[in-house]
Amino acid sequence: MFGICSQKQGDVHSCVIHMKQRGHRYPVLQVSDKDYNELRFEKHSVADFATQKLATSTMVVNIETNTIHHLSCPRTEPSDTIPCFILDIAKTGLNICECCR
Repeated sequence: MFGICSQKQGDVHSCVIHMKQRGHRYPVLQVSDKDYNELRFEKHSVADFATQKLATSTMVVNIETNTIHHLSCPRTEPSDTIPCFILDIAKTGLNICECCR
């Protein structure tokens, strides 16, 4: 399973909050409108698409603090993070780690 989010302001934040409330820890992907609609109408395999995007990602989300970190950030605890693929950090609605700006 994956959390697929649009580039609407705060969509990634909402996804992370809903996952946390339900006890899930799925990777989160913020995708373009075109990709979002193609995935929605099953023109692509979600698993293949997500796996390919996550392989190139250098970020994680701390689900306890709703903060985006780079993989190399010393402030991350692996037990509190989920992988993510983000196109536009400013539109996620999440905090950005100070050492990662």
